[in-house]
Amino acid sequence: ERFSVAASRELVEPLQLASGFLSLLAPRHPDGDDESRLLLERSQASVSRTLDRVERLLDYARLSTDSIQLGPVPLDQVLDAILAGSAEQLEAKGARVTSDPLPTVWGDEWQLRSLLTELVANAVEYGGPEPEVHVGLTRRDSRWVVTVHDSGPGCDETLLAMALDLVHGPTGGVGLARCRRIVERHGGTIWAESTAGVGTSVSCTLTPVDGPPEEAG
Repeated sequence: ERFSVAASRELVEPLQLASGFLSLLAPRHPDGDDESRLLLERSQASVSRTLDRVERLLDYARLSTDSIQLGPVPLDQVLDAILAGSAEQLEAKGARVTSDPLPTVWGDEWQLRSLLTELVANAVEYGGPEPEVHVGLTRRDSRWVVTVHDSGPGCDETLLAMALDLVHGPTGGVGLARCRRIVERHGGTIWAESTAGVGTSVSCTLTPVDGPPEEAG
């Protein structure tokens, strides 16, 4: 993790410089031939994607090094804020997000907000046209189980398991691996299930406020 932080920082500055230089080149050659413009656009896109990947890797590494502030976190209010903040994107996608009544749990509010944001965004992205997403709640022994289910075509469960373990993917995303790190720092577990034609569910366990907060961390 220390290596990831150091390597990411060493890469961010040169990538930002490259991105800035490419941005300066574009207006200086407005009448360039089609091939030159295409190469410039591809270069800009490549640098932008790489910079995004490095920044997400750095963010992923910070999840284990930053301290967490435990306290009661009302998940229903957190979800409401997430949906209000992404209302335009949800409307553009034709997405509908519903939820069971959600409890208050022990945790770091920023990290749990990030967890729900990532899970809902993934469900909307892979939920097919006009996705329907439901945030469900059940109880397992002494913990709450929060499940985010989408209406998409489903996914190979082997790939889902890899996504929870590795930094990978065509966009360099670390989404589910990041979610796993957050859940584990809160003393919980996370898993994914998928059925062809039915959709995909990602579930995680969280500590109720009537449980011991020392379990988290």
